[in-house]
Amino acid sequence: MKILKKTLCLATATVSIATCSVVVGNATPAVALDLTLSSVTGSWTNPVGGGSTVSGLNTNEIRWGEPFSNNLKSGLRFNGTAPPAIPITTETNFVLGRLTHLNFPIIPPILTGADLNIALDVGETQTFKYAFNVNETRNRPTCPSFQKSRTPCDDQINFTSALNSNTFSVEGQEYTLQLLGFSSTADGSNPVSDFITEERKASSAFLVGRITAVRTIPEPATVVGLSLLGLCLFNRRWRSPKQL
Repeated sequence: MKILKKTLCLATATVSIATCSVVVGNATPAVALDLTLSSVTGSWTNPVGGGSTVSGLNTNEIRWGEPFSNNLKSGLRFNGTAPPAIPITTETNFVLGRLTHLNFPIIPPILTGADLNIALDVGETQTFKYAFNVNETRNRPTCPSFQKSRTPCDDQINFTSALNSNTFSVEGQEYTLQLLGFSSTADGSNPVSDFITEERKASSAFLVGRITAVRTIPEPATVVGLSLLGLCLFNRRWRSPKQL
């Protein structure tokens, strides 16, 4: 009877170990693929104010106001970094484009707000929207509290984002694309939430993003395999030398 018991224990341990090896071996680890940013576009929509002076809707550059001199209007421009296509490394900040505020003396009606719609292709097309508020000053001796330069008067652009991250999948691997916002530096280390621009000057900032590979949740077969592995280890410990 003792010999039969030992044989049964050995058989149980052997079958369990073999089963664990097969099931756990079938689990596929998540591997981040090489990604490519093939295009980034920006288009301006939903102008508030400005009347018939607003131009450039549904393009990457919006202008507004009646020019006071030099036939130049104030405006906002977004230039995407692609095409040409650029490689993207996950877990690393990258530049999607550059935003520029062009400030010139203008006569009302003036723009007070607009939306920037951004679309980028990283294997799947992702879309984001930024809302912009425009504080176009009257260029009189008494300037607002945000005034920085010695030229009356600086104009201010504020921008906010309602949604700054999307999840997408490429060849079965899931990723999260996060827009980190605008920064005065390309690495995203100096975030900015507004422009304060002197008359007849321009301000600019980089739009910075980051892509992270999402960790894959173990499949049910993997969980069963780990449970069997625990059983194997238990059988090994239970089968002590004295019992053999």
